[in-house]
Amino acid sequence: MHALIEKVAARASVVPFDRSVPTPDIADEDDAVYVIVAITSRADAIVTGNTAHFTAPSYGRALVVSPREFLDMAGA
Repeated sequence: MHALIEKVAARASVVPFDRSVPTPDIADEDDAVYVIVAITSRADAIVTGNTAHFTAPSYGRALVVSPREFLDMAGA
C-alpha cells in the first residue's frame, strides 16, 4: 500500500478549482465537485465506491472506477 501511495503522490498536483466548468449531469449533485475537479486537473480516474451515481463512464479523461478497478489500474 505504501508503494501505491507513493505512486499516486508522485503524479499529484495542486490545481485551482475552476468554477467555469459546467456542472455535469450526475445522479448525486454533491458529487459534481469531484467531476469538476477531475476535469480541471485532467485526472486519470474518479475513484468511488458508488459508480452508479455517475451517469457517464468517464468525464474529461477521468474514468469512473471502483476502488478495486483503481488498484488494478495502478498495478497494486
